[in-house]
Amino acid sequence: MGEESIMKKETAVLSCLGLIVAVPLSAIMRAFVLVTMWKWFVTPTWNVTAPTPVVAYGLTLLIGMLVPSQSSVSDPTDTPKDKIQQSFGALLLGPLLILALAWLVQRFA
Repeated sequence: MGEESIMKKETAVLSCLGLIVAVPLSAIMRAFVLVTMWKWFVTPTWNVTAPTPVVAYGLTLLIGMLVPSQSSVSDPTDTPKDKIQQSFGALLLGPLLILALAWLVQRFA
């Protein structure tokens, strides 16, 4: 029983450390995606310069505040580890998927 408790504590600590790394990394990735997509789609259309990454991140915060977020329905059988993995996927893979789709649109448009 003692080892199981230690393992749960280690998992919780590693999860917190992972989120501490993932959240800023996600912010940087989202700003990079916004700046890149701006250069691909907005600059050629309206001849406007791209925002700096800091301004891009501020815009993502503003948009996130104005647009309601989608609440995810979690499976009651999900373990904390499953929920953490889903969060990492949303934080880190979401911006990369959006960038990949935008790249395809930009290439074939």
